[in-house]
Amino acid sequence: MGRYIPLLSIQIQHEFFEGCSESNNLVLRFLPSETSSEIIQRENLLLRQCANGIEVWQEENNTQSTVPSTVELNLTFLVSSSDPHFNFYTDWHLAKPINFINQTPVDSSNVVHLTAQTVEEQDFGLSSFEKKKNPTLFTVQLQHQISTEVTHYLVELKARAMHWKYYFFGALAKKKLQIVDLDEKKAEGCRFTPSENVVTSTSVAFISEIALPMRSMPTQRFQLREEGAAGRVLMRRLPSASINKIGKERDPNGQSLVVAEIYIHQ
Repeated sequence: MGRYIPLLSIQIQHEFFEGCSESNNLVLRFLPSETSSEIIQRENLLLRQCANGIEVWQEENNTQSTVPSTVELNLTFLVSSSDPHFNFYTDWHLAKPINFINQTPVDSSNVVHLTAQTVEEQDFGLSSFEKKKNPTLFTVQLQHQISTEVTHYLVELKARAMHWKYYFFGALAKKKLQIVDLDEKKAEGCRFTPSENVVTSTSVAFISEIALPMRSMPTQRFQLREEGAAGRVLMRRLPSASINKIGKERDPNGQSLVVAEIYIHQ
């Protein structure tokens, strides 16, 4: 077996997992297009899966110690994920299909921040079975100049922001409730207002006035107090919203909102 040298890496950085210690959260799959597969075979390239991305290595040429800097690789990868919630916690900003390309120069750390753009639908040589089995989230298209330095391509994804909606049942629903943001400073912070859309006639609900970026490990600190009565604390720390419970709400103007729901019975 020949010796391989690293050429490039593609890393996916997602705001949703910000602050999470687990190294491989996105469960991503990188599938080269039909044309890219031919290039990979012809150029003796090796793909290695790594945490939240891939690395591309090339078999070293025994006749030379360095790789010519004039050689360019045009590679396209179709990225999919086995996580069924990926689209729910990702804010794409653009209409799909989305392709990430290298328009920005390499920085001092050999990192290139890829730029997102909307493109026309393409099959990239995949069969209908392959496309159905692994639906493409986005594509990455690189024009890579081979050199002695490894280039790291970075795709940065934003977390989707949602309004949080708390439902209270049981004895709590009979009290006058107030949700307080413990991180509130002066006029800043997140406020909650009563919602008219509840589950039953014996429940109450509160919805955040602003949308909050979703996180796998939320940092918000909300406390439940009884309104009046010197603000008696009923729950020192309310549970955070999860991507597993998503619903809809209508704002005072009648517009539909996507909300992350939290149910509390006490």
